[in-house]
Amino acid sequence: MNPPSKIIINDAENIINKISFISLNNKSILITGASGLIGTNLLACLYLLSTSKQFKLKVNLAIYSD
Repeated sequence: MNPPSKIIINDAENIINKISFISLNNKSILITGASGLIGTNLLACLYLLSTSKQFKLKVNLAIYSD
């Protein structure tokens, strides 16, 4: 898997610094459409939460492919 682009990472950093995600800590999350535009950005935010803010998250992904 390729890492997200710097633009997506910068956007995700801005988002996690402006919005409180404390209610997601120690949660299990299902993301459908994870390879789409919104799913990609959401995954970048969750990735940064788990690495920079030490959130404990379990993320399940659903991707549709023909």
